[in-house]
Amino acid sequence: MAGVRAGFSTDLGGRLNVEPEVRAVVDATATVFTDLGATVDDACIDLLDAAEVFFTQRAYDFAAWYGPSLHARPESFRDFVAWNIEVGLGLTVDDLLSKDAARVRLAVAVDDFFTDHDALVTATSQVLPFDASWDYPRSINGVPQEDYLDWMRAATLISSTGCPAVSVPAGFARPAGVPDAPELPVGIQIIGAPGRDVEVLRVAHAVEAATGHGRRHPDL
Repeated sequence: MAGVRAGFSTDLGGRLNVEPEVRAVVDATATVFTDLGATVDDACIDLLDAAEVFFTQRAYDFAAWYGPSLHARPESFRDFVAWNIEVGLGLTVDDLLSKDAARVRLAVAVDDFFTDHDALVTATSQVLPFDASWDYPRSINGVPQEDYLDWMRAATLISSTGCPAVSVPAGFARPAGVPDAPELPVGIQIIGAPGRDVEVLRVAHAVEAATGHGRRHPDL
């Protein structure tokens, strides 16, 4: 990985609320990059417009795909899915125009970042794996999650960029206050410039080979 220039931002420039156990594992992975010869700094894509792009586009797509079905069979949809469809049905022309302008600004920010970086590294998920019976975590670090999408911003903000991204095992951590709990997996997300999918996979392979975290769980 010699010569790779990586921005390392576990919380995407303060835009993510990340559990301390996850942050500790992700932050520690920066050393893996430097040990492999990469140059690491704390730079991040300017994601100011990413949330608007994702939220509006997703709502529009949900309305286009599922709007008629929601009206015909509302009982078939879970509340948070129905909510997202309804948001899309309520979008105005001004909302769509604003989203398109935000997408252009975001594309410029992506280009600016990858002018002098080869990769951006962040958390894959802001939380440790949670009970499968939950719809989603209702709070992170005591901060209520306003909707189903709020807890997955590590993924949604990057989705807005159109950049290739891959998740790689980064280590393991126990939930806070549960010393006897098994260690749970934590991942890092490696993002590259649009069209640089192969380079992203090469970086991911180098990290996984160096750590060996993808081969076995410490409690097995």
